[in-house]
Amino acid sequence: MTDQKLLGALYSWGADPDKAIDRLLGDEEFYIDLVKKFAVSIDTKKIRELSETGYLDGAFMMIHRMKGSAADLSLIPLYDILDELTEELRPKKHGLSEDQLKRLEECVDSFLALLPNLRRP
Repeated sequence: MTDQKLLGALYSWGADPDKAIDRLLGDEEFYIDLVKKFAVSIDTKKIRELSETGYLDGAFMMIHRMKGSAADLSLIPLYDILDELTEELRPKKHGLSEDQLKRLEECVDSFLALLPNLRRP
């Protein structure tokens, strides 16, 4: 997929690449590189595991970091759910519900579908 097609796909998905590219002094290539690196780093299985086993500090830290990256990259749909889950985990009283985990996984899957040739571990 060309960079222009990826940017168009990100817009269609609900992201705002221009806003993030402006913060990167107009460096579109750098933005695309950061989006791909962020995509590779997403690990919803680990978030699920941490939440289900009660390691809420770890789940909170992972989600909070992802939220910051999603904000920096203007990946709005992902940011929105991560913001909600961050607030849910902030008191560290209970893990995420199955519905919340599924919604996160679906959002991540829809984001990753925009990057079909991405190699993930």
